[in-house]
Amino acid sequence: MVVGSNLGTTFTVVFAAFAGVGQDAKIGLQAAFVHLVYNFFAIVVIYVIPLLRPVPLFCAETLARIASEHRWVLAVYLGTFFIALPALVVVLVGVR
Repeated sequence: MVVGSNLGTTFTVVFAAFAGVGQDAKIGLQAAFVHLVYNFFAIVVIYVIPLLRPVPLFCAETLARIASEHRWVLAVYLGTFFIALPALVVVLVGVR
């Protein structure tokens, strides 16, 4: 279910990117396609290699266990992976 919804969301972003016009439309479409290809290949790699199948579940369970014991870990995780790293990528790539 999660895999299908994740891939479905990326397809929706690609369709929405086709509606863009102007200078930034090409960048938006490129970002949408990169996101789609990244998710597709991640799904293929995880499901084709049997050894990797339990890894996402193990990581999610471990993070949930640690975050339930130490609530600050969740704030650090969210701040790092959803705010700091994307901001760093934007700064390094120079997207305006």
